[in-house]
Amino acid sequence: MTWKRLQISEQSRTRWESEANRASDEVNLLKSQVQHLRNEFTTHREDLIKKLAETKFDAEAVQELHTQIEEQRRVLEEMQNRLKHTEGERDQLQSALSTSQHSQTQVENGLRQDIESLKRRLEQAESVNESVKRSYEAAQLLIEEKIASQKQILNAKMNDAEKSTLENKIVDLQVELAALKNGKVEPDQSYDQLKNEKEALEQQVNFMNSVIVDMQHKNDDLRNRLDILETEVIFDGQLQLGLPQHRVSARLYCDICSVFDIHDTEDCPKQLNVRRTPSYSSQESEF
Repeated sequence: MTWKRLQISEQSRTRWESEANRASDEVNLLKSQVQHLRNEFTTHREDLIKKLAETKFDAEAVQELHTQIEEQRRVLEEMQNRLKHTEGERDQLQSALSTSQHSQTQVENGLRQDIESLKRRLEQAESVNESVKRSYEAAQLLIEEKIASQKQILNAKMNDAEKSTLENKIVDLQVELAALKNGKVEPDQSYDQLKNEKEALEQQVNFMNSVIVDMQHKNDDLRNRLDILETEVIFDGQLQLGLPQHRVSARLYCDICSVFDIHDTEDCPKQLNVRRTPSYSSQESEF
């Protein structure tokens, strides 16, 4: 269940990242256009004053200039409304990012708890293995001591009946020792099983740690993109009123390295290693 939540969180962040990029472009464009309209409105107003003075309030000139000013004002209001709407979308994206970060924190806490649980199981498995080995060695040593003791007693006794009894005891002890030695396969099998479980647990711990680091990197990337939404200015387009078109080249950004102006994601030298990273779905089956 934790991994499904993680996959859903990853998909949500990808969608919010795309929406954030689109909102960033539109906000910056609208800001540029609104500023240009304000400047042009000021210029038209000054021209109007001059023309009114030159034509001595000529009715047709006044009407034409008044129409132009109203049109400029209408376009300016429209652009301001679009700017407010886009800024509202940006605020929604920031709120979604905050929710995503909270969800990610919960997932990371769950992963850390799983890691601690796996470590405890690993320590318990190692402890059980050591206990089994010690018990086997102690039992084998005890039987060998009994056999040696019975042999000494047998050598010291001359009575045939007692000798026969001791020989029988020695045979029984030797049979018990042989059975114990033959039964050594079971502790070895237990040891191999514990060893395999230890390796599997260590792999799970390493994988969980890599998932946490990857999530933190992607969260940092999302924060960087929202910072760009606030600060980067892109002139992209031309208004209805004959504004000149200016375009600023998009900055290079690498999602893998989380750096600007060096290379983009497609040209990242680490891209091959990233593609070889095991997917979450393949690792999830190990839990």
